[in-house]
Amino acid sequence: MSICAYCDNECSPSREHIIPDFLYRYQKGDGGHMGWNESAQKIVSGEAKIKDVCKPCNNGPLSDLDSYGKRFLTNAGVFIENFLLERRTVQYEYSSLLRWLLKISFNSARASRNKPKVLERYKAFILNGEDEARVLNEVFLFAGLVKPARFSNKEVEDYSDQLPISEDGLSNPFFVRLSWVPESSKSYIIRSVVIGGLVFHLMVFERELKIGFRRVHSRRWLKANKGMKLMSSSKSVITLNQTNRSFLDYINMQLMRENHFEAANKLLTRGLK
Repeated sequence: MSICAYCDNECSPSREHIIPDFLYRYQKGDGGHMGWNESAQKIVSGEAKIKDVCKPCNNGPLSDLDSYGKRFLTNAGVFIENFLLERRTVQYEYSSLLRWLLKISFNSARASRNKPKVLERYKAFILNGEDEARVLNEVFLFAGLVKPARFSNKEVEDYSDQLPISEDGLSNPFFVRLSWVPESSKSYIIRSVVIGGLVFHLMVFERELKIGFRRVHSRRWLKANKGMKLMSSSKSVITLNQTNRSFLDYINMQLMRENHFEAANKLLTRGLK
């Protein structure tokens, strides 16, 4: 018997998608997808799963959160081929959105064995919203729009059969990326979640840090990340703006890592033979 990663009960574990399967299906239909498995140190192209969740959790509250995530993203309009909007007004239910983003982040961190303890303390909140007031004071949620990349005429010619590119040479294809953001602060850690044209930053603070200092850090983060906005738990509508980072910037955060670059190069070389 195993222990469920969420409810801590003994169970015969079921397989939980790290990224919800509806995102895999959409991304695959939009041209394929490629991810980096931190634990295995290799590139994966299938639907990554982790087998440490009981069926009641997997088919119950976690499935409900995925349903909310799908409704939110559909209403936000990110399931389009080439997201070029400079701003977008979206509706949200703050607690459900935060729980869902923490859920997929916790899944990814466990699968990659990359700082899962940072998010483990929120698993009761993810499951049933437990201790919401404390969590909302510890985790700040920022959001914005991924900036389209502008391609040269030569790049348009080279990549037009691989990427959606507008007549103006702009491209912002649908992809999903989850990663920790490199940051030197001892007061917090940042989780980045990119889904299509949307980018979220989850700023997870140390519990001992006073609320006043958390607000100071959040203002500094907004100043350093142009276009991002702090989402409010007391509101249900926000107008998001383009940030200063494109989808290429987020991809490069992974591709420039030595092991990832080497594996990607081998994969591409095999594909050319």
